[in-house]
Amino acid sequence: MAHIGYSLDVGEQLEKTKEQEKKEEQQKEQSTQPTPQKKEEQSPSTGKDIPFLSLIWSYHSICILIFLCVLTAWSLSRTADIPSLDARAREAVLSQLQMQITQDVLRESPLSLPQEKERLIAKRMYTAMQTPQFTHTLKQASELYKSNYRDKQGQTYLYSPDSYYWFRLAQNLEENGHLGTELKNNIPWDRLRNAPDGDWPFPSLLPYLLRYFHTSWQAINPQIALETTTFYLPVFLGVISVVLVFLITKKIADAFAGFIAGGILAVHPLFLLFNHGGYADTQSLALLLSISILYLVILIVERTHLLLRILSFALLPIFIFLLQKAWPGWYFTVAVFGASSIAMV
Repeated sequence: MAHIGYSLDVGEQLEKTKEQEKKEEQQKEQSTQPTPQKKEEQSPSTGKDIPFLSLIWSYHSICILIFLCVLTAWSLSRTADIPSLDARAREAVLSQLQMQITQDVLRESPLSLPQEKERLIAKRMYTAMQTPQFTHTLKQASELYKSNYRDKQGQTYLYSPDSYYWFRLAQNLEENGHLGTELKNNIPWDRLRNAPDGDWPFPSLLPYLLRYFHTSWQAINPQIALETTTFYLPVFLGVISVVLVFLITKKIADAFAGFIAGGILAVHPLFLLFNHGGYADTQSLALLLSISILYLVILIVERTHLLLRILSFALLPIFIFLLQKAWPGWYFTVAVFGASSIAMV
């Protein structure tokens, strides 16, 4: 009996040993198997993650400002090409072509029905308009029309008598050193104003600005004519006005609002009327100075940096003085901005 009990104890130990070995093997297999990794959630990429768009976004205010400057310069300087004469030249060429084709159809098919004649005329007109000869004739006619409104150097004439008056005063400044054509009792006297007696030149800041603008342009192109710089001065002043409107609106709201405000001003009919190329009059200068005064008032009222407020406060009377010399109705602007600044405070 003792022998049998011993053999049973040995069998139980063997079974326990086998079970432990199986458990150890299973644990080893589990430890050797790779644990499944969780997939990392990928956040959707935005425009700022793209390097090029990120660069544009970092300088979006500058990009908007450049776009507004290009838009304003393009819209204001289109008058140099006189686009209205292109349409007039096209009408003249088409009228002459239609008359010639109509005569040919009537000579070739005198007995055809009126509907058939109209069909032939329309067909030949369409065919003729697709030829290079028609394009060349149209270009020649347009250049012929425009040559009547340009000088020998190809510069488009100024668009108003007042522009020529300010141009002439600026020319007197360059040639005589004063606004008049001569000195009368050591006072500038303009013999061409209210001729034949003459009169004193009308005091304004604009002739001086025209002269200095011409001098500055001559540093880049010494051959530039005074009439050319007079033609493009309102374009230059208009671009600066749009830039100031953008800065004012951006300071009050944000860059997108500045883009909207600047874009509206750049294509506004009244802005185009008084700032287009060739219209060198006091309106463009008065607008720029008025917007500059508004910007200085905002810088003072908004309580920005102390140094900036002191500088703006020092420049404010200077710009008011310049506006007084540029526009007789300067006090309207000062009154409106003064009341607005009091309301803002």
